[in-house]
Amino acid sequence: MKRSALLLLAAAIAAPAGAETQPKTIKSVWVNPFMIMRLHNQINMVTNLTFSDERQVQRWSAIDCTQRKAYRLYWDLLDNQGLKEHRFYGENLARYAPPQPAPETTPEQIAQLCDAKIKEAEWVYVEKKNRWDVPTLIDRANIVRAGENLVVRVGFGYDKISWDPPYDAPYNFKIELHLYHCGNKADKVVGALDVDPQGRVTDGLVDKEAIRRADSFENTPATVAAFDAICRLPTPGDYRGLGRYVSKSAPADDSLLRPMLPQFGDNSTQWLAQFPLDAALTAQAQGLVKNWAMPKFHRLRWTESGTSGDKVNYTLDARPDGLLVRLEDYRLFKGQRIMLANAIQLQSALSISHVPNQTRSLQTTLRFPLYQGERYVTTVEDGDVGEEKKLNRLTERCEVMEKGDARALNAAFSGSYWRVSCEQENDEGKVKTESAFLNDLNIFLPLQRHVKGKMMPVALSDVSISR
Repeated sequence: MKRSALLLLAAAIAAPAGAETQPKTIKSVWVNPFMIMRLHNQINMVTNLTFSDERQVQRWSAIDCTQRKAYRLYWDLLDNQGLKEHRFYGENLARYAPPQPAPETTPEQIAQLCDAKIKEAEWVYVEKKNRWDVPTLIDRANIVRAGENLVVRVGFGYDKISWDPPYDAPYNFKIELHLYHCGNKADKVVGALDVDPQGRVTDGLVDKEAIRRADSFENTPATVAAFDAICRLPTPGDYRGLGRYVSKSAPADDSLLRPMLPQFGDNSTQWLAQFPLDAALTAQAQGLVKNWAMPKFHRLRWTESGTSGDKVNYTLDARPDGLLVRLEDYRLFKGQRIMLANAIQLQSALSISHVPNQTRSLQTTLRFPLYQGERYVTTVEDGDVGEEKKLNRLTERCEVMEKGDARALNAAFSGSYWRVSCEQENDEGKVKTESAFLNDLNIFLPLQRHVKGKMMPVALSDVSISR
């Protein structure tokens, strides 16, 4: 298959996937020919899509030529400078997820690409152990020479699987794409990729992102010597290095370089437990609900939706000490919080951040049981773990208003609720909120939120209560 036909085929495979995620029409599609690579019989490729609103998407796809299946790997939304703005793995924002099937790719397209003359990478040693104690390699099968210019893939093999921040992308192999000038010895890295044991790209920097990080790439003397040796060869593919490299077929996980992002599972606090709260603060929070406002349920689930139609699913678990663990599913990412009565946050974590947030001080005149006309003020200072200087301060002034029928909020509730009106103030200004304190459960749930200058109602649906 000619290179031009190959690029058109790759573009056709990637373009429908990009179109599904964008409301605009596709204006142009460009496939980087140097980033089409066959690794363990997996053909990886990156496609640049420009939409009618001039937004750009860079999408990685893979074809498994052994199983004859197509996959979406990940995609980046680029800014107007061509730099990465957001990373998505399937529906996961900024967090690795396994490849997703690409049913829009036809068997005929898969067959055409797999049968094309795309050479399997053939790695040979440049040095068997470099200064970082891993082998430096060159793909001798895919060296390209144009005049004085070389295009060379440099590889680094690892015995174990590690996870690269910030997305926890698994890899046991890294590839750098070098442009080397045989005359003036100038070298430029225009791509850097993480590859998993199956031969699929899991993370990478290409084009402008790689050029921006140029200073972070460093060649060993042996690598430069290999480039010069290739320059002297009449046929670049004749380079043999120090012999052929064969990667481990089933590498073990690295026991030291583990994933850093939290796994919440079924609302497990195992990850947050690594960052214990101040004991005095925990005791203060427990004391506020002890005897008077202990949760009257085991697990509560519900869905919140506003006028925009966006829905967030919640799971709220009661701890024996009276505090609550709340799991929030925003579809693109998840959050977990340790809460007091589902109103005051003590600790929080996001599935896309390896640093949790903790409350450092809590001052409140809130007292249970609530009564009509009660007024209270709560001031919380919090910050990310490890951050001592930059703290956030939130002050909330609330008044307990009238009672209402909890069944009016959702038929799954019973008993009465207190309507609580609050004004929150932080560095960004003041906003008003309204919540309901359900006396039958001893928790707060939202009634109205301040959205774009207006108070907007919050609907509670899909409620289930386990007592």
